Amino acid sequence: MESSDSDFFGTDSDEEFPRGDDLDFLDDDTEADEDRPQDKRIAELSREDIMQLQFTDEEAVYQFYNTYAMMHGFVVRLDEVRHDSNGCIIMRQIVCNRAGSRKEEVEKDERIRDHRPLTRSCCRARIRARLDRKIHKWKVVSFYEEHSHGLVDPLDGDMVARYNLSSNSWVDQTFELRNLWVLAYLRDQFFGRIRTTSQCEGINSLIKAYVRKKDTLLEFINNMETVVSHYRNNERVAEFNSKYTDPVLVTSLPTLEDFAAKTFTRNMFREVRKEIEGACAMNTELVIQDGGKLYFKCNNFGVPEIDHMVEFDRVGGMLRCECLWFENRGIPCMHIFACLKHQHIEVIPECLVCKR
Repeated sequence: MESSDSDFFGTDSDEEFPRGDDLDFLDDDTEADEDRPQDKRIAELSREDIMQLQFTDEEAVYQFYNTYAMMHGFVVRLDEVRHDSNGCIIMRQIVCNRAGSRKEEVEKDERIRDHRPLTRSCCRARIRARLDRKIHKWKVVSFYEEHSHGLVDPLDGDMVARYNLSSNSWVDQTFELRNLWVLAYLRDQFFGRIRTTSQCEGINSLIKAYVRKKDTLLEFINNMETVVSHYRNNERVAEFNSKYTDPVLVTSLPTLEDFAAKTFTRNMFREVRKEIEGACAMNTELVIQDGGKLYFKCNNFGVPEIDHMVEFDRVGGMLRCECLWFENRGIPCMHIFACLKHQHIEVIPECLVCKR
């Protein structure tokens, strides 16, 4: 069971609070006051507010600072800890993950391998809390908010608050992997369908079949020419199959499917046909007509709440969908095919065909 804010901020109230980043009452029953730290959202707390906070236990301190970090664009890690004579933790320090410095000597001239990128920059941002035995609460004894490095865009605090995710471990782990989010921002960039290292690994595997480390320079050149010849032969076979064989038409848009079969190579045609099949189950509505430009709203049958907008410039012959499938994959998406069907267009516009 996930802990709520009331669990780790030491409140005596059993009331559920709807926002995951709100500080509820701590240890008193007075009315709410926006000037008190316990009545503010975590993202709004100042240094003075945080120095006044009290927590029920050590885990509550970590949950608070981890949520604070997510909302300000950095990641934390556990640091110093102190125990009493009975082995119980009485002090805990949590720091920015870029605190400290690398211990290895990075100036060695005889080093063969390249140095790993530096991930620590002596950042002083941290929080330290100590157990007050008199009141059995954890108090903040020091807090540094300045960083020695730039911060990333903070996690969407409204989303965290709305769904009470401040103590959700999956959200924390996802935020720590935010460097992988870049794929979402490259949807409109075309990389020749190379999306992972798998294709590079496939080329390496092919070359290994022809090249050996004991080969002489002349043997290496001859073997590489064989590899290139192998690739070119595959291209010729694909081009022959595309020109002199006809696929069986299986969709309910045979004219568009036939045009695609004559335009794209056979492998690419299989990808395009999937989009044509998707367009057959697509609902399309013309929502705006502005001169020569048409704007369509498309959604899948049975899923009306998820829409995609398609812009069709009839004068310039340009189509663009907000899903950016063509920009990323190089083939028209099902939403564009649905608009072509809506307008009774039986050919794929030239702007949607990438030249080889």
